[in-house]
Amino acid sequence: MKSSFFHKTIRIILILAGLAFLTPLIALVINGSFMRLSGDDYCYRAVFRQVGFWADPIYSYFNVAMYSASRFSLTLLYDISSLLGPWVNGVQPGLAVVLWGIGLYGALRALSNLWGVPAGGLEVALAAAAVEFFSLYYSPALEQVVYWQSAMLTYLAPLVVFTFVLGIILRSPQRQRFSWYGGVGLFLLSFLAGGFSETADALEVGLLGLTLLTILWGMRRGKSQFKSMFLPVCVSMAGVLLALLVLFLSPNNHLRQVSLNLPPPPDLPTLIVDSFYNVRVFVSIAVRKQTLPNLSAAVAGFVLTGLVLLRTQRIPRFNFRKWIMGLGLDAIVCFGLLFAIMTPSVYGQSSYPIARALINAQFAVVLGAVFAGGLTAVWWMSWFGDRILASDHRKAAVGATLAACLLLTGFLPVQKALEQFSQTPRYQRWSVYWDQRDALIRDAAAHNQREIDVVEIDKIIPDIGELNANPDAFYNNCAEMYYGMEQIRATLPGWDPSTK
Repeated sequence: MKSSFFHKTIRIILILAGLAFLTPLIALVINGSFMRLSGDDYCYRAVFRQVGFWADPIYSYFNVAMYSASRFSLTLLYDISSLLGPWVNGVQPGLAVVLWGIGLYGALRALSNLWGVPAGGLEVALAAAAVEFFSLYYSPALEQVVYWQSAMLTYLAPLVVFTFVLGIILRSPQRQRFSWYGGVGLFLLSFLAGGFSETADALEVGLLGLTLLTILWGMRRGKSQFKSMFLPVCVSMAGVLLALLVLFLSPNNHLRQVSLNLPPPPDLPTLIVDSFYNVRVFVSIAVRKQTLPNLSAAVAGFVLTGLVLLRTQRIPRFNFRKWIMGLGLDAIVCFGLLFAIMTPSVYGQSSYPIARALINAQFAVVLGAVFAGGLTAVWWMSWFGDRILASDHRKAAVGATLAACLLLTGFLPVQKALEQFSQTPRYQRWSVYWDQRDALIRDAAAHNQREIDVVEIDKIIPDIGELNANPDAFYNNCAEMYYGMEQIRATLPGWDPSTK
């Protein structure tokens, strides 16, 4: 079989697999476009309406207990979105999905260049789409993390921003020098990434610590490209740690602890033991319920790495001992990241992380699975590469087998895409009802009407409250502050439960 035909065939298969992984992400963008305000969204905007854009970040940081106002980056983005209106809630989910994909592509491309792996743009794009798909769709609270602004800004937005931070750091060897204004920009971006939530900040500290250790290892072995990354990593770490300090020192933490009747922070031994226990719980659930997707992520890493090595005809020197050590190190790093992710919830609430916070843990597991798959492909090629590349027929057969495995992993994203698209009519219908209700309330407020009864619509985000018949309910009170009303009661019929 001619080499050109082989490469064209592999390229077509990569494109098909890429479309399979992109389709469920597109579904999130489409369904997310129908989102409006839900739950805490009313509360953030209520405080914003009272104190204004410039005063809200400081006022919330020191005084507000109805939401996590210590998370200054979260408050800042909420304030910006409040200036634009409720329609921005339908833009942000798609924007987050697209930007994260771009950030992952940039970071993975820079990483492949740093390691000297000649991966093509299509292969890197497919890897980025696969990482994003497995991280989002197999996190415990997909709809909250993507569709609900409060959770999306708290847990997904920091992953998006920090991915760009990592991309900047990994591209440092390509620049001649690290300028002072580049350092200021990287510091501020890292500070912003760390200010969304304590859980995301802990993951960022863990990833930067891992990057710093890798750089020190590379510098000790005389690898010049690692030296240029040392200062950017230190600058980024300073920004993230300062954000963590600002989060920790907020008076809001005590206000929420009192208002929610939370237990005091545990001592250090208890913090360590409980965090280890939570890691064990998460890993146990991942093994029992997420075996197929996590294994598929590893297969994707194996196949993509194997195809790159076949295409470039590179035969690495990687023995069995190095492979086992690599897998062991991968497991240790993944465990360490999970431990860091669990620590804030144990410290702040003496509990297991809330479901939506576990997008960070799922992301760490997916990275570990993809790396383990890629490492296995390197070892496999080091053993069998000579025999495979010695014959065009063997190369074609192995390439076809790898491509077939990649297409098999594409069944999971296709299945998830169909599930998402089946919900599109419901999301669309909900947005129509919400817009009608919003217009009625605003019209009533404009005519100095202080009370109003509106249609009670479905809770579009699982486990997130909606306006109900009780005007004294928490979210009703936030909505009343937001619209400038005295009472809002969702008592009128109109939403047909049979269409859920």
